[in-house]
Amino acid sequence: MSYHAWMISPGKASAALLLAVLCCACAGCPIFQTQDTPVPQLQKLEASTHTTYWLYVPSDYQAEKPTALVVTLHGTPGFDDASAQAREWKGLAEEKHFIVLAPQLASAQGVLPVGKQSRLRDVQADEQRILACVQEVRRQYNIAPDSIGLTGFSGGGYAMYYTGLRHADIFAALAARECSNDVSLLADIPPTDQARKMPIFIFCGSTSINPLTSGMNPILTQSRETYAYLLKNNYKKVKFKMTEGGHYRRPEMACQFFLHTLPALKN
Repeated sequence: MSYHAWMISPGKASAALLLAVLCCACAGCPIFQTQDTPVPQLQKLEASTHTTYWLYVPSDYQAEKPTALVVTLHGTPGFDDASAQAREWKGLAEEKHFIVLAPQLASAQGVLPVGKQSRLRDVQADEQRILACVQEVRRQYNIAPDSIGLTGFSGGGYAMYYTGLRHADIFAALAARECSNDVSLLADIPPTDQARKMPIFIFCGSTSINPLTSGMNPILTQSRETYAYLLKNNYKKVKFKMTEGGHYRRPEMACQFFLHTLPALKN
């Protein structure tokens, strides 16, 4: 199809894009990972912030053995949520023997416009939710302190970058899966020596998530901007990869990264 075949009026384009977004939201982002695990994921409520979160603890968990923890942050509500994150990760957690924590967030809006100050308030609130949930899980389970990984999908990128870069003393590695971000939110985060040594893996699909034209891929643009920002600020272990395909969950890629960066998971 030629370029000109895609040219439509701005009003019709906006209406068509809104319709496409609503249709996608109704369907959500499908989960293709296995749901056949020996034990179910559990819904919890963190006591201090009243944050709902989902937890998967592998069936062979042993309290006497320090275990890795993967904290996964969901994308835009309607497309994704904490329950979906737990379900897409639980098969990997069972196979590779780590615990998965998926808190419900307020800042994961990657479709509709959000003002910078509103976004900042939301990511700061989510930072407290994430840290409180991690602390609660660490009280209840034997989590290896050097083996806590943080990952986000899509709109979960805002809270993942903000929280992860501010707390390199807690999180050992960051994996950004198709993550939205606004680098201006990171400008007030002073890079620490520990954060600059933290492994960070950013990957994003090469094709569009916009149903109107393959020439628009805002998440790829934001991922490249974040990668450039981190390099400019001397984060020494950041990697960027452009993958084939579109806006897919790909927890397997993040899991492989964590297998090489979290000591409790290394063979």
